[in-house]
Amino acid sequence: MKTRLIRVITSFVFLLVCCSTVSAKTGIADTKYSGQQNILCLRDNSSGRYELRGLWHGLGIYTWNILHSTNVNKPIRQEFSNFDTNWISGTWTAFSKSQGALDCHWAKKIIFEKIW
Repeated sequence: MKTRLIRVITSFVFLLVCCSTVSAKTGIADTKYSGQQNILCLRDNSSGRYELRGLWHGLGIYTWNILHSTNVNKPIRQEFSNFDTNWISGTWTAFSKSQGALDCHWAKKIIFEKIW
C-alpha cells in the first residue's frame, strides 16, 4: 500500500492512501481563500454523515483535524463531518472554526493533479 502523509498546516493534514473501492459525492464548499469550489466527500455509513474524503486516480484522500498534534506518525485526528454535501455557512455547524479545512481539502486535489 502506497501512503503519503502531507502536513499542510499545524492543525490540518491530508493523507493519500491506495483505495479503489471508495466512491465519492461532489459537494459545494465555501473555502476561506478560494471562494466557492466543488469538493469530493464520502458518506460514513455508520454515522450517516459526510466526511472530507475523496478519491482521485485510485487514491483515497482524507482531510483531518489533527488537533495540533506533533506526532506525524500517529497523529490524534478527528474527522471533519457534515450532515450533507453542502460545506457552507448555515448548513455546516463547524463552518466558522473549520473553514480553512475546506481550502486544504480543495487545494490538495489541485496539487495532486499536478503531481500525478
